Amino acid sequence: MNLFTGKVAWYVVGRFYTNANEEAFDAGYFSFINGLNGSFFKGSNVGEQSAFFTFYADKFTGTAIQNGNVAATLFPTGDWSMYLQNNPDGNWQQPDSFKGTKKQKIATWSRTTTTMSTTIGTASLSVLTFQLTKSWDFEWQGQTLNLKDILPESVTQIGFGSPELLDGLTDYPYVKAFTASAIGGK
Repeated sequence: MNLFTGKVAWYVVGRFYTNANEEAFDAGYFSFINGLNGSFFKGSNVGEQSAFFTFYADKFTGTAIQNGNVAATLFPTGDWSMYLQNNPDGNWQQPDSFKGTKKQKIATWSRTTTTMSTTIGTASLSVLTFQLTKSWDFEWQGQTLNLKDILPESVTQIGFGSPELLDGLTDYPYVKAFTASAIGGK
């Protein structure tokens, strides 16, 4: 059941982790994936600690641009992966928990072009295009599924974030929250 162009593919909740050298990665979870049935959370607690589907991006280095009160960052092409966590345990202070050794990788996506995130005042916006490069079978709700049969091979994601810094990590002291929605392409 492939989605048609223009339909919502997913919603994500995540955080960007950046260090002083502009090296960054993002991690988080899916609150919805079109084509999958059932709850996306274990129990009634909705959040990173109970999310069945998570993501983690390979590290990349951004290029900062300042234009008066508008700040932008250019991000290069790169990969990120989706995981199924049958025993969810995501933790923002331990971003590796979104991919850890007990998680099942179910897909890898690539940012197909350079991307720009723009911050003006109290909000930031980013628009990214992703291409599905690999996917693996997984068990969900008693069925064997593969995302290549559910999601389009290309999606465009629109993300909104806050420039307000959250509690950082030792190696990545600059942490910002975001949410995003992806729309199916061809």
